[in-house]
Amino acid sequence: MIISDVEHFEQERHLWPSAVSRGIDYILNRRLGEAEVGRYDLEGDQGHLMFANVQELMTRPIEEQMPESHRIYTDI
Repeated sequence: MIISDVEHFEQERHLWPSAVSRGIDYILNRRLGEAEVGRYDLEGDQGHLMFANVQELMTRPIEEQMPESHRIYTDI
């Protein structure tokens, strides 16, 4: 897990893999708070895929929640 802040993105851009940089650029240059709920395909070819999910979720108490993990995808 890498922890940072978008306020430092331009200074840290050189540290990120290019796919992460492109994903952060997408996030920063869209009004995702105004987007319709759904999946937005950003890139995809030869088994590589980048997409954005716009979701509306209800939080639950920690006792009712399972940990999240990923085997294929990475969250930004």
